[in-house]
Amino acid sequence: MRDYFSLLIVDDEVSILTLLSNILGKDFRIYTAPSGEQALAVLKKHPVEIILTDQRMPKLTGLEFLAAAHAIQPNTVNVLLTAYDDIAAAIEAINSGLVWRYVRKPFATQELLMVIRQAAERFRLLEENLRLTKELIKANNHLEKKVELRTHDLKQSREQYRTLVESALTGIAIIQDDQIEYCNTRCCKILGYQKHHCFGMNVFNFIVDEDRDKFKKRLTEILQGSNSLKPVEVQWLHRTGRTIVSEILGALIEHNGRPAVQLNFVDITQRHHALSALQESERRFVALFRESLDALVIVDPADLKILLANQVATRLLGYDEKSIAGKSFSYFFAENSELQYTSLISEVMVHDSVFYEQHFLKAGGAVIAADLTAVLLNWGEEKAILVNIRDISERNEMLEAIRRSDDRYQQLVERIPDGIYRSTPEGKFITVNSGLVKMLGYNSCEELLSVSIPREIYFSHDEREIVQASFAQPNSETITFRLKKKNGAEVWVEENGQIVYDSSGQILYYEGVLRDVTDRKQAEDDLLAQKQFFEALFKGAPGAIAYLSLDT
Repeated sequence: MRDYFSLLIVDDEVSILTLLSNILGKDFRIYTAPSGEQALAVLKKHPVEIILTDQRMPKLTGLEFLAAAHAIQPNTVNVLLTAYDDIAAAIEAINSGLVWRYVRKPFATQELLMVIRQAAERFRLLEENLRLTKELIKANNHLEKKVELRTHDLKQSREQYRTLVESALTGIAIIQDDQIEYCNTRCCKILGYQKHHCFGMNVFNFIVDEDRDKFKKRLTEILQGSNSLKPVEVQWLHRTGRTIVSEILGALIEHNGRPAVQLNFVDITQRHHALSALQESERRFVALFRESLDALVIVDPADLKILLANQVATRLLGYDEKSIAGKSFSYFFAENSELQYTSLISEVMVHDSVFYEQHFLKAGGAVIAADLTAVLLNWGEEKAILVNIRDISERNEMLEAIRRSDDRYQQLVERIPDGIYRSTPEGKFITVNSGLVKMLGYNSCEELLSVSIPREIYFSHDEREIVQASFAQPNSETITFRLKKKNGAEVWVEENGQIVYDSSGQILYYEGVLRDVTDRKQAEDDLLAQKQFFEALFKGAPGAIAYLSLDT
């Protein structure tokens, strides 16, 4: 068994050749060529097991080079480096058997290394399979020639062969005159039939209609002596009616004294479905891009030229799709924009995505405000920037209206002579208005916000607890109590307040409105003292005293 493989790397960019050689040189014997023509010259001089080639090259493309290379060394495992735009051609090449697998640019180092290692393993398995097949054919021919002399050995060898074939993980069938003369257990399992259902059946009954010509061509090539290692993708019909996608290899053998074809095939249905899912994902991306309700633009990070824009973007900026393509995205930046060409490029390259609030210049000169989200993505062989533009002009107008409303409300609160506040359960003011500052004799809101309510606003702890308890009462009414001014004097206030709770029932803060009723309280106290004076006078008088109304 070989312990190394030769790898031919073909790319017209020297930097890419150097990079790939450094990545893969530890595991493979490397040959490099900057063009398809030079690569063909290498193949004529050196045996190569794996070819890794770029699709887009001067003169010969990657697929054209591989077609020419097949005539020189037909058994290489070929991997194609391709861009998004060339995926359809790559898939067609895979279906034809010219390419085993493709890798999209830009590629991840680990992904590429894994694919090349798998290619080496694939070559080893195919080479080993062909070797085993030839050995089996040689052994059968040898045994048939000596059948009369070595009957026992022949039977034993055939039994070993049958055991090997029956235990194989690949489907194996012998086809002669288009009929299935033999199929192993794995073949029956792939197709969903018992062996007795397959023996003697026309093999084309198990092939889907559109692949019968391709299958017939491969059988003819094998019968004519071609033992190519290139697999062919063929669709089989499962017993349940579903389609099984497989890769087949064939070899010319002798069966019952006449030529026959031994087919080896593996089920690649899951891989095929994964490839179809990738294609569907790319189709959906294009559909989502064009049908998105947001304005989407794809730009080239090299110069910010617009590569593609959806209809929402063209309507938003006031241009049609043809006139907007090719323009620099910075052309639409308003003069008062803070976003610069270089900052957008550098931040997206470093962080993969950025967010800005941006002003754009529409056709005709109108300026709109928008949220801009930029994301780095793969676009063919290069990187591109996907820009999402969302018009926020109405939102900004609404926020400005709210701000003006808040300003008017704040001005109204500041003009009210009553004191308005919010305070924490621990006894610190959160907000106060100028009316409360003046009422308590402080110089500014900041000064009042810094004081301790229990120590500097109330005369005693008990008085504060009475006020707080009144807030906790349902449907609490206005209460009257005294507070301490900055100079120590008392001021009598009338308060309408409440407690605000959070979702768990904990107190968030107290809030209330205070009115200075000191003058009224003084008048009430004077009136009460006068009343008490006269009551004492009446009770202590030595004679009768009568009260006469002047109205009668």
